[in-house]
Amino acid sequence: MVLPLINSIELKHSKSGHVIPCINGVHLHSTYDPEKEAQGFVEKNLKILEEKNHILILGLGLGYHVKACVDYYGVQNKKAKIMVIEPFVNLEDIIEENNLLDTKSISIVAGKDIDELYQSEEFINFLLTGPGVLAYPPSFNLFKPYFSAVLAYTAPEKLNSMPADYLSRQLTAYLNSFGVDATVKDILGQLGKAKNLNVSEDYFMMAFKSLSQQTGDPTDGANV
Repeated sequence: MVLPLINSIELKHSKSGHVIPCINGVHLHSTYDPEKEAQGFVEKNLKILEEKNHILILGLGLGYHVKACVDYYGVQNKKAKIMVIEPFVNLEDIIEENNLLDTKSISIVAGKDIDELYQSEEFINFLLTGPGVLAYPPSFNLFKPYFSAVLAYTAPEKLNSMPADYLSRQLTAYLNSFGVDATVKDILGQLGKAKNLNVSEDYFMMAFKSLSQQTGDPTDGANV
């Protein structure tokens, strides 16, 4: 899938004085108070944040919700890591220009189409940690085809048909341990019956399964 088309982008200010982007006519943060909205995002996803050390967020906006997650972990869990997937690469520049978020404290993967994303070593290695997945409603709804494609991405049926640069050598060896003719479905079936997950690659496969199952709308709608 190609990246979403951006027809227009405008920077506005909320009633609380915060900078907010309006892309293709859609506000990506509350026009009243983005920081208050961001706290609501954390509270809504508190269970996942408490259970997971690694979080994959779908949608960057100008990062108010991301900063709220970073601040939560800064108090609760200093070992936590956050990765954000965003199709529109320019948002990161706007964040840095306005000093809205310390982008060094997180990983941002922006401007990659679906195949590029799943060929990214950084993204694959993050999935190896078995992250919790959080969709930011305004971004998800604006770029719904893109994020739905991320969640519904299907690997090639036969493991030995994957391109060489798709997986790390370590993960390739792990997959081949199930047999070169094993399908992704076969592996997930075996892991589903296992009482315990033993290595990081087990967690990667279960995270991949989690992503592929989230083909429905994981949001309750944008709060703008």
